[in-house]
Amino acid sequence: WPFPCGSDDAWKFFMRMNEPALRAVLAAKTSFERFTDSKAVVLTMTHFLTRPDLDIDWTVPGIWDYVGCDGLDEQIRAVGSSLHVYGRACIGATARVLDGLTYVHNYIGSTEKHRPGMAPFCIFDAGEVVPTRQPTQE
Repeated sequence: WPFPCGSDDAWKFFMRMNEPALRAVLAAKTSFERFTDSKAVVLTMTHFLTRPDLDIDWTVPGIWDYVGCDGLDEQIRAVGSSLHVYGRACIGATARVLDGLTYVHNYIGSTEKHRPGMAPFCIFDAGEVVPTRQPTQE
């Protein structure tokens, strides 16, 4: 293992890798809000789920490896995310609010899992997070 921490602590190494980007987001957010009369909108994204209470298809072998750690959710909240996009869920509602934060995923998956009328899910439009008017596909 190439890192100074043990294999059980690898997640700590990767969490620390996020810190420069988190500081940059906080600095940009502070500057934006200082020089405008608007609240900054922060959108965050991860490839994997950030918390175990988001819906996940537990029938997929090894899926537990794709569930993130609490530290990721803490980092997302620390920067004041307005909305968080995540992947790897395979099931569940497109948008869900947990503890005041909107979590979004739009699983496309294999052809047999496509939903009728499936279309991209709009997360930000004209200053609105998760606009009520969504694109449709006929």
